[in-house]
Amino acid sequence: HTGGNCDSCLTNYYSLAGVCTICTSVGANCVTCDSSTHCTSCLTGFTGTLCSQCAPGYTGDCSICDVGYYLSSNICNPCTGISQHCQSCNDGINCTTC
Repeated sequence: HTGGNCDSCLTNYYSLAGVCTICTSVGANCVTCDSSTHCTSCLTGFTGTLCSQCAPGYTGDCSICDVGYYLSSNICNPCTGISQHCQSCNDGINCTTC
């Protein structure tokens, strides 16, 4: 607890029935939260109030494509030949860097 009357929780904790609980109990991918049901910051690749959804540009398992691959329909596809964006890729997101 923190505050003049010890009635507030520290950063990355929320109050539940007067007990300060760490944000990861809201969701495993939650970094900071403002209540037991709302994350304000998620681990990289995750989004949503519980950090349970993949952020835009991330695959079905919320990872980013490796260099030489581009994301399409939540699957990493190799950037071989002429892809939808360029001849070859240097980034792992959308083949935007040729």
